[in-house]
Amino acid sequence: MLILKVIGLTVIFIAIAFLGLGIKIFFSKEGKFPETHVGHNKEMRKRKIYCIKTQDRMEQNLVKKERIEKRRQEKLILTSLINQSPKDFSNVSLNLNS
Repeated sequence: MLILKVIGLTVIFIAIAFLGLGIKIFFSKEGKFPETHVGHNKEMRKRKIYCIKTQDRMEQNLVKKERIEKRRQEKLILTSLINQSPKDFSNVSLNLNS
């Protein structure tokens, strides 16, 4: 019998705790939990603090842009070398025996 009283009191306390936590949700017009995700918090975004997924995506985009820029520069160098006349290479010697 004592066990049933303890279980009953436990259930009542847990119910009171859930009601206490849900008062704002039950009685507010919006009826939603507050947004706790870092990416949706305006103050965090103002301070440039993002969730790890967003930071990872930003870093990947930055690396991708750097690679594209590097390839563009290499292409420009190769194009300029191809467009030079053979006279420009007269002083260049190649040692093909090694």
